Amino acid sequence: MAEPNFAWEDYLDTDGVVRTYACADVLYYTGLYPEAKLIPGQPQSMEIYRDSLVGEWRIWEDGKPYYHFLNGCLIGL
Repeated sequence: MAEPNFAWEDYLDTDGVVRTYACADVLYYTGLYPEAKLIPGQPQSMEIYRDSLVGEWRIWEDGKPYYHFLNGCLIGL
C-alpha cells in the first residue's frame, strides 16, 4: 500500500487570503477515460462530497471554530 504523505499546506488564494489545505498523494486509475492520461505530473484538486461528511463543528481554545472531520467521500478530480 502506498503512503499518503499527508500534510497541511498554506496557500495564497487569488482573493488574497491564505488558507490551509489538506494535501495527500493519491492513486488514480487512468484506464477508463482517455483524458485521464493527461493527469500525471499535474496538480489536482478534489472536493469533499457534502452529503458524505461525518464530523462536527468544534471550538479551538482561542474561540475560533473548526470542523472536526471524521469521514467523507472525495469527488471532482
